[in-house]
Formats: sequence, C-alpha cells, structure tokens
Amino acid sequence: QQIWLRTNPVILTGPANQSTSPTLSLVSSLGGPLRPFLTPNSLNPVWPMDGSLLIFHHSTLGDPIMVAEPDGRGEKQIFKSRAGEHQHYVMISPDKRYIYFVRLWRSTEGDVWRIPAEGGEPERLTHHNSHVAYPVLLDDRTLLYRATSPDGGCAIFGMDVERRIPHQLTSGVEEYQSLSASADG
Repeated sequence: QQIWLRTNPVILTGPANQSTSPTLSLVSSLGGPLRPFLTPNSLNPVWPMDGSLLIFHHSTLGDPIMVAEPDGRGEKQIFKSRAGEHQHYVMISPDKRYIYFVRLWRSTEGDVWRIPAEGGEPERLTHHNSHVAYPVLLDDRTLLYRATSPDGGCAIFGMDVERRIPHQLTSGVEEYQSLSASADG
C-alpha cells in the first residue's frame, strides 16, 4: 500500500542554479522515504480499486486529464479544455468505463462531466453553473456531489447518471465542505 501526498516546494540551492523539488510524492503506508511521483504540475492522482491504472490532471493550460500505468508511466492525454476552463476532482467509475470530473469556467461556475476512459467527447451530467465539487460514485449509476443550493449555501446532491435528474439530499443550516465514499460505496 502506498499513499500520495503533496508537499510545499523546497528551493534547492547550488552553485549553478536554483530549482524546486517535486511536490507530489509517494510513501509506503508502513513509512519510509518520500519518492518523487509524476511532475510538480500533476494533481489529483486516483486509482480504481484494483489499482490497474492511474488518472490525474496537469495544472497546465486546459488542465489536461491523463490516464497512465499505475506507477505513472506511459501517460496518455484523453481530454484538454479550452483556455480559461479547468478540470478538477477527477475520479473513475467502479466499472472503469468513465472518468468523472468537474469542469469549471471561473472557480464558481462548474458542473459534473464524464468522458469515456479511453478518451472521446465529454458529456455534461449536471447543469448547476455554480460551485460544484467532490463528485463520488456509490456504484456505477449513483453519483453524489457538493453544489451550491438554491439558498446560496453548499448542499449534497445525488443523481442517477442514466436519468440525470439531480436531487438535493441535504437541507437545513449545515454546510458541507467535501465529500468522499468508501471503496464499497
């Protein structure tokens, strides 16, 4: 078992120049040294439960979504946005058919989209045009995510990805900052 983590860049000084150390690293869950992983521009690495592949995105123009071998080698770009758009919160469906992500224009105008894991045209699943974040799948069809509620707060929404009708699942004075699900949903 390994854990990925992001650390603040460290400036390395030397007689020739200055450079930054990698900020994304892997470490054994049993402890040990940090090992550089991917690139400083790589974000949000996720693996399916069987660990058979790796999905992440780069924080470069268009936030390209990448698929790679589990160790990060052989990366392949499957989608890149237009200038000014961003992809965040990438995740893969349990059946590994789709990669889900939040596509944003500005940080407060986003929705959940998905794209076939081998690439192709992305399809928009929600139409909030608001702050949307942390999509998770409980199974191949049940999507949960956080979005701006009609009263302006943050709520948890759910939807069947085949029917595509969002339902606000929370109400009241509570606000949710993030959302995740266990491997078994």
